[in-house]
Amino acid sequence: MKAKELDKKFDDGEDISEYLDMSKARRPMISWNRVKKSLDEGVEVVTRVSRGLSERARIEAAVARLMIEKGTLETRLDRLNQKLGERVYAMWEQKASGVMKDPEVADLLKDVHELGDRIAALSSDIQRVSQGEGKE
Repeated sequence: MKAKELDKKFDDGEDISEYLDMSKARRPMISWNRVKKSLDEGVEVVTRVSRGLSERARIEAAVARLMIEKGTLETRLDRLNQKLGERVYAMWEQKASGVMKDPEVADLLKDVHELGDRIAALSSDIQRVSQGEGKE
């Protein structure tokens, strides 16, 4: 049978199933649905992985900021300790008594103590943030 004849029968509403080889029939939408489902699942996996990477990058950036701040404070602490040592040594050379009563020594010791506390707090923050236990 020619294609024109088959088209006419179909257009006239006749049953043309006897002329069709159903063993070779395909349903392209089924195949497309499978591809779409696989693609959607792949996008979901990529999204989950990227969220995890984003969170890890955020944590690493927070740790880096805290470590930089800690390094800055440690440098200040070193300078204060040096200044304190120089002042105490100068007073010792002058045979001065009452080193602890000296206002400059007292201020330096207070600053050293405060910086030590801040550095300890930053160390705790770095530990906590690097383990993902809290926000920066």
